[in-house]
Amino acid sequence: MKCEGSGWAGEECGSLQVFCGFCNGSGLNEFTPGEITDGEISKSAKERHAAHVARLSALVNQAPARLAVAA
Repeated sequence: MKCEGSGWAGEECGSLQVFCGFCNGSGLNEFTPGEITDGEISKSAKERHAAHVARLSALVNQAPARLAVAA
C-alpha cells in the first residue's frame, strides 16, 4: 500500500513498521515516470520543482571547476 506521499506506514503494515515500505519513508516515490500525465501535476508542484532545480543549478555553478556532473 502506498503512503500517498506522507512517508508513514499505514495501519495494515503492522505495528513494527513505521515508514512506508514503498518509498522507504521519503514520500517521494509515489509515482513512477509515465504513471501520471503532465496535466495531473499541480501548478504549485511544478513551481516547487522548478525552484529546486534553479537552486541546485546555482550551487553547481558555484562549485570549483573540477566538479563534474554526469547525466
